[in-house]
Amino acid sequence: MDGAQPTILLLGAGGCAGPLQAFGLLGTIVAFGGIAFGVFLFIRRLIVGAEVEGVFTLFAILFTLLGIAMAGLGLVGEYVGRIYQQVRGRPRYRIARVFGIGAQPETRDQKPETLVRI
Repeated sequence: MDGAQPTILLLGAGGCAGPLQAFGLLGTIVAFGGIAFGVFLFIRRLIVGAEVEGVFTLFAILFTLLGIAMAGLGLVGEYVGRIYQQVRGRPRYRIARVFGIGAQPETRDQKPETLVRI
């Protein structure tokens, strides 16, 4: 594998940010589904009463927290994907001056740096 590709290949998509966006969207849907399920359980408990103590409430909390984590991971992945898209075409160094045969004579106002880090 050459050095141009990132290690994780943007979730195996070969440079495409689509799977990252889908993962974040899925996390958002799961989080809102968990919140809606929790509201449903609260209303049902007020109307019907308690059936099984806490099992479905734990599911609602779990869905909500996992959905928030998935959405956050998708957001971080989106940032990484955009940064990768911006920097993949840029060179690491820009040559400011060349020394050796065929080089231009040095003037007094030139800086002594050979390589300028971008």
